[in-house]
Amino acid sequence: MILFLLDHGFHETDQGTRYTIGLLARTEITDRLRQLNRQAYADEVHLGLHEKPAKHPDMPKPSADAIRKRKEQLAARGGSDFGEGAEGALF
Repeated sequence: MILFLLDHGFHETDQGTRYTIGLLARTEITDRLRQLNRQAYADEVHLGLHEKPAKHPDMPKPSADAIRKRKEQLAARGGSDFGEGAEGALF
């Protein structure tokens, strides 16, 4: 994990001068949150909670935890990803 300076203090914002963290820190935090959100969505798609998007070439692969959970779901049902109809299918 890479640490960065928050550079907290008074900074100019769209609403005027505010006590906040610096622009570089805000950008880094936003980028990390966006990356976590994209990974969470990819995991949810893998678990069948969302329809698989038609085209999403930059979607990250599901995490190891999501893959493990999907295998547990399939084992509990005694099924596979194929031939189950629209319910529970990945594609």
